[in-house]
Amino acid sequence: MENVVFVVNEAPYCVWGNRLREDNLNFLKNIDPTIFERFANSQFKELEADPSPQSAVQLRLSYGIAVEALLSFLAATIQAPLCVFGWLSRCRPGELVQIVEKIKHERNVLNMFGREYFNWKEISKLVFSEIDLPDQSKRDRIIVRFGELWRNFADDFLDSRSKGEFNSIKHGMRINPGPVRVSIGLQRTKDTPCPIEEMQKVCDSSYGSTFMELIEFNGGSHNYRVRSRTSVWTPENYFHGISFIKYSLNNILGFLRIVNGCDPAEVTYIFPEDESEFESPWRISQGLNGIDEPESFNEEDVKALGKAEILSAYKKISEKVGLRQDSAS
Repeated sequence: MENVVFVVNEAPYCVWGNRLREDNLNFLKNIDPTIFERFANSQFKELEADPSPQSAVQLRLSYGIAVEALLSFLAATIQAPLCVFGWLSRCRPGELVQIVEKIKHERNVLNMFGREYFNWKEISKLVFSEIDLPDQSKRDRIIVRFGELWRNFADDFLDSRSKGEFNSIKHGMRINPGPVRVSIGLQRTKDTPCPIEEMQKVCDSSYGSTFMELIEFNGGSHNYRVRSRTSVWTPENYFHGISFIKYSLNNILGFLRIVNGCDPAEVTYIFPEDESEFESPWRISQGLNGIDEPESFNEEDVKALGKAEILSAYKKISEKVGLRQDSAS
């Protein structure tokens, strides 16, 4: 019987088994880094046949899932390279956010490589430490490029609007997909809207979504206000982003297999020959990433309800509903 220890963010774990190294290596070998690209290819073909906002949302969802998977494997690489399957099964969404934040801001993160901290370039340098290229300068550029790529993916992952939209799609399709058109203009007087002919268009996108978000009252309580948020995006960017997640996962898995005893000669690193392609996931801009609904009221104008008051009100409502059901039957 053997064991392997690791941490997820700061939480310690110990996994026991009879052949843990073999199990971890088999797990890594059986992962298909092309799976997200296959989804994207199918969804992009559907989008070409039906260029509707509803079709585009599929690519948006696939991109969000793929980014989450990529960052999970990167975090597992530095925290649990000898038990990747264990790390992935124990990591909770909030912990992944904390780890990505630490890497972004170069704060201390527990890791298996004796580093005080990691940033995206240093993780890229680690992943490509086993790559063998005749041109050393090209190797250095590849390291920098993938580090920048992962930093950009992490920024998308951490962006509050992007995260809120992704969660709204993933958990119940709580969005209103559709075109986003935004124009601005100067009001002549406080209560008089700017004439339409004087407004300046700042965004006219066929794709995006609007979703509702609850914002907790300042100071923390059981009270929330509602805010409408709108995201603007281009499905082509997500399509190219998923392709680069395929490259990334292939290379990360290759490094992890080597760490777990695989012959480096059996590992193939992949990357685009044209380095300008690294910009493709963010190449098309709509001029606006999104817009938030203005504050609808001041929290100081309402009397926040306490826990007991909320439960009391809930009980009264439920009793009325129950009586209505009884009378209907």
